[in-house]
Amino acid sequence: MNVNRILEAYPAIADEADLKNLRAASREKNTAAMTRLAVCRAFGRGVPVDKRSATRGLKQAAELGDPVAACLLGLRLHTNALRERNTDRKNAFLLEAEKWLQISSRKGLR
Repeated sequence: MNVNRILEAYPAIADEADLKNLRAASREKNTAAMTRLAVCRAFGRGVPVDKRSATRGLKQAAELGDPVAACLLGLRLHTNALRERNTDRKNAFLLEAEKWLQISSRKGLR
């Protein structure tokens, strides 16, 4: 998945009203809103960078069945595994990444 395509698909948060609307939609389990908010937090698009919050948001959306969120979560976990020095944690990240990437693939995301 190309980062530029992700950023095109999930525009930056325009203002406080946009952020408020995204948060409200996220609380209502709108996975598209959850994914957009997570992407914006991951890349600092209209909000400060917050990788942990972004990962939590992706996981919530993925658990609700969003294939894009599942794919992005899998990629995020894979990146974490590459940075991890502890073998047990690295393997845990890789297993979790594989799980989410397979889920996104089964849902038709390629």
